[in-house]
Amino acid sequence: MGKETRNWKLHVVMFLVVFGVIVVSGCAIEQSVIPYDEVNVSEFAEEKSGERYCEKDTDCVIVRGGCCDCTNLGKLKAINQEYQESWDLNLSQACKGISCLEAISQHISCFSEPKCIDHACELIPEKDSLCDSLLHRACKHTLKDQLDVVYRDGGIRCREVIELCD
Repeated sequence: MGKETRNWKLHVVMFLVVFGVIVVSGCAIEQSVIPYDEVNVSEFAEEKSGERYCEKDTDCVIVRGGCCDCTNLGKLKAINQEYQESWDLNLSQACKGISCLEAISQHISCFSEPKCIDHACELIPEKDSLCDSLLHRACKHTLKDQLDVVYRDGGIRCREVIELCD
């Protein structure tokens, strides 16, 4: 029984050490943390004619819609694949020195696939990944009077998520 107590105490100490290292390293970051919706990358996005133009679905690719991707509270965007390299380069320059929060985004673009609709690259929700998401689970538990509120700038209302999935 003494050995079990020591093992338990060792696990608690190891957890506290790891937790402390994570907290200290997170506090030591000197770069600014800016949510994706506060970074204006549209300055170069709309200047390029044809960036969203497409003839078929395979012309379209998914790129980050701002400084942060979906694993860092960001969102995605669909553009013509011919513009992907310049988009990524411009975005990396616009986002220099910006750190993203490490948390999975629930923005609808993160559960979407690129499609060519009326000659424009668009992101269309992909039902399987959306319906298996935390976003869907959260929407199922939303109060009825809140179903038409957009979920944390999620680009979609809970009512729409539920209709797509149920």
